Amino acid sequence: MLDLGHIPELQQGDVKVFTNTLASGWLPWYKPRGKTMLHILALAGGGGAGNGFVGAASAAGGGGGGSSSSQTTVIVPLILLPEVLFIQVGAGGAAAASGQNTVVSILPNSTVNNILCLANAGFAGSTGTAAGAAAGGASNSAATIAGMPLAAMGQFFAVAGHAGVAGGTATTAAAGTSITLPTTGALITGGAGGGAIATTTTGGAGGVITGIATGFIPIITAAAGGATTAAGSPGSNGWPACVWPARGLFFGTGGMGGGGGGPTSTGTGAAGGAGSYGCGGGGGGANFTGSTAGPGGKGGDGIVIMTAY
Repeated sequence: MLDLGHIPELQQGDVKVFTNTLASGWLPWYKPRGKTMLHILALAGGGGAGNGFVGAASAAGGGGGGSSSSQTTVIVPLILLPEVLFIQVGAGGAAAASGQNTVVSILPNSTVNNILCLANAGFAGSTGTAAGAAAGGASNSAATIAGMPLAAMGQFFAVAGHAGVAGGTATTAAAGTSITLPTTGALITGGAGGGAIATTTTGGAGGVITGIATGFIPIITAAAGGATTAAGSPGSNGWPACVWPARGLFFGTGGMGGGGGGPTSTGTGAAGGAGSYGCGGGGGGANFTGSTAGPGGKGGDGIVIMTAY
């Protein structure tokens, strides 16, 4: 009999979160009682950004931003899975270094035939150059069924990584390129570019995030280069787990670019910001001759969210 007056109870999911596990090896996830389905969201380590270049005015460009990891979701009936799964979450890349992959497997190894879910790591941004613009980290490929054949037991959706963007052009002392939010279904972004050295008094600003409506989440302004002899301002870190009503849950953003210094001996470029989970780091600001390069921001570590329901 259908009881039209019945109000069903809210069914709570069992949620487990795994962050960078490489230091501790493979971590187990145990099948919970009373649940029938599993949803996996996996991000790998984001790419580290390029360092700023050290050189004279109009001859030192900002570093390129690192790219984000790819993004993979898998939904599978629990009855088809063993009692334990094993997870290894990749770390984000240091400055000018790529990140590490994330794997969910039925055994504590990366043998392809054992893999249920895979996310590919982000690529590093290029170091600033003496002329032209340093490239951002390239978009990596989305995971395919060939790399995670056990996902065929259910459904999966994989999105390629979001590319990092270029550093400021050395010959024009331009600002680093800003990040535009992806429209591919990705919940993460690459990193912004670092600013170049000025030919006059003010270094190029670091790139930021564009396309975010004011009032939904905090807005971080450009990491401006220093005036005259001052140093550039550092890029801000990416935002983790931001709620933006226009897009639902926007999971994270890449680091902002560091500002380029002024055209004097104390005109030091600034560090790029670190990326949030799976996101690329922000490019380092360019430096005047004799100073230390503005380091690129670290790529964000990966994350795996296991939701049984």
